[in-house]
Amino acid sequence: MQRICIENNVYKKAYPEWADELVRSSYNAFVQQENNTELQFLLIDNDQCLDILIYSDNKEVRQAVIERDIEYAFKNYIMEYDQDIIMENLMNAIEPHAELLDTFLEYNDGSWDLRALELKQKARNIVPTTIEKTMSPLQLFEADNPLWTTVFTGYQVNNIIQAPSPKDALLAQQQINERKT
Repeated sequence: MQRICIENNVYKKAYPEWADELVRSSYNAFVQQENNTELQFLLIDNDQCLDILIYSDNKEVRQAVIERDIEYAFKNYIMEYDQDIIMENLMNAIEPHAELLDTFLEYNDGSWDLRALELKQKARNIVPTTIEKTMSPLQLFEADNPLWTTVFTGYQVNNIIQAPSPKDALLAQQQINERKT
């Protein structure tokens, strides 16, 4: 019955006592139930109870909540214990969430290679000149200008700067990205 209510987004109206109990005090009983992962993902898909599900014991559930609403990444629990989820989110983005990037770079536990994210942060803080706006990523890279990172994900930037020939890696990545579009 819960599944049907969630899928039809009527559970709060049809079962206010159940919904209230779910949202308020019984997150332990709700989150800890056996075989409830599917139900948790169903709630996430329907933007329900994210404030409860962010504390799930299931890391994939917490990651899905953050992907649904990035603001949950700022919870102390997540920032402290799930830095890998935040790192993954930031590294997968071409334009990472600015406040999350700044916060993560300031408070990370030191176990990450942050060069790619630091370059992306520097690039975000630069107002490009007219000339820089007309330059290709390769030209910006050769000029040692972090704006070259703005067209790549954090992972792509990381791969480029760690490559034996970063210039060749940048060109190859640029070609791959062009084929995707």
